[in-house]
Amino acid sequence: MPARKTEPGRELPATRGQGPIVSAPGADLLSEVMSAIPVKGSLVSRGQLTAPWGIFTRGAMDTIFHVIISGTGFVTEQGVGPVPFFAGDILLLPGGAPHALSDSPHTSACHRAGMLEQMGEDGLLCLRHGGPGALTSIVCGTFGLAAAGRDFLLPLLPRLIHVTGGHSRAAPWFDATLRLLGDDLALRRPGAKVLLDRLTDMLFVQVLRAHIERAPPGSTGWLRALGDPALGRALSLIHREPARPWQAAVLAREAGMSRSAFFVRFLSVVGEAPSSYLTRWRMYLARVELGRPDASLAQVAAKVGYASETAFSRAFRRQLGVSPSGWRAGLRGHDEQDAHS
Repeated sequence: MPARKTEPGRELPATRGQGPIVSAPGADLLSEVMSAIPVKGSLVSRGQLTAPWGIFTRGAMDTIFHVIISGTGFVTEQGVGPVPFFAGDILLLPGGAPHALSDSPHTSACHRAGMLEQMGEDGLLCLRHGGPGALTSIVCGTFGLAAAGRDFLLPLLPRLIHVTGGHSRAAPWFDATLRLLGDDLALRRPGAKVLLDRLTDMLFVQVLRAHIERAPPGSTGWLRALGDPALGRALSLIHREPARPWQAAVLAREAGMSRSAFFVRFLSVVGEAPSSYLTRWRMYLARVELGRPDASLAQVAAKVGYASETAFSRAFRRQLGVSPSGWRAGLRGHDEQDAHS
């Protein structure tokens, strides 16, 4: 059984904006971001695994998660690991990276695609695999994010997030709620899919929040930046008022830092310059707005901080390799294809 271990600035693009600057530290930036990037298409199943056991997956386009209900094991992801996990832990692979789970680092893993699942009493498919040894029970699942949200969020997250049971009580809560939804899932009652998506959405936020709270001093990454008072204030301003003509000097002042110190700290912790982050957030919002058929290009441009359609189109093409009109036409074509499929 594995033993648990204790645990120089430059200006941003000058564009048109509206509204007053909010100088108070942001309330809940994680909620603001996740409210704009909802979870969809959740799929959940159970694994009843008895030692010796080992499973690997080649990965998925969607986010993958494993909620450890009981037992122990190890996770290995592209040369990282084996990392031990325990009952109450949650493993999240935001980009759906290939990985392996096993009862021991020495147990060979079989590909999951060749294993049969049967419907369980709680309405979830259940995979039973392994030998005569100790049981490890896992709830496994995937969920998707809209393409725009995926493109914005996933580059900011670690490939593997491991939240231990001591830092989150989400695992027993998730398991218990799934059991309460058993009849709805088994009988495919109206609204069951929406309930599952909402439940998975809550789990996702719980995992991200726990990861923020347990980040050690000096760690880096977007989630660490959300918990940093100075950087969190700057990020909150960007997210709340993306149309403002934010400059590094203004954000630095709001963060209580010099411009050069702010730029260096933002770059080292978040992993990209403030101007790059602002542009990517604007492009995410632009893609959402372009999905609304009643929004003109001029309206979308103004809403995300560009003084003209030309400036907006130039920035959009530079980021996505296609014009806003071309992207919108492709989106409509995709919707029409779905309607006839």
